[in-house]
Amino acid sequence: MGGQRLQVGRARGPVESARLYFAHLRKGLSQPPLNAEARGREQKASHVRVRIEHVFGHIETSMHGCYIRTIGIARAKAKIGLEVLAYNISRFTFLMRAKGRPVAA
Repeated sequence: MGGQRLQVGRARGPVESARLYFAHLRKGLSQPPLNAEARGREQKASHVRVRIEHVFGHIETSMHGCYIRTIGIARAKAKIGLEVLAYNISRFTFLMRAKGRPVAA
């Protein structure tokens, strides 16, 4: 998603920090209603966002995911990769049990 503009809103006071938001995300609340094409794009992006948020939420809460305290990008990528692998194994065993198939211990 290269080439996206990042807009910064004004801070209302000395204590409040500036609000950041992506320019390409549009909501139908304070703006005119979205047309069919824009609504389709937003629904597609929303579907992806929801799935990813559920995965990371599960990793943080159920699997006790924590801060990545490693030195170097390679080690951080390896740690995240192992957490995602553990999530995939957990998800696989859940799906197999839901279908009634035995899972080897």
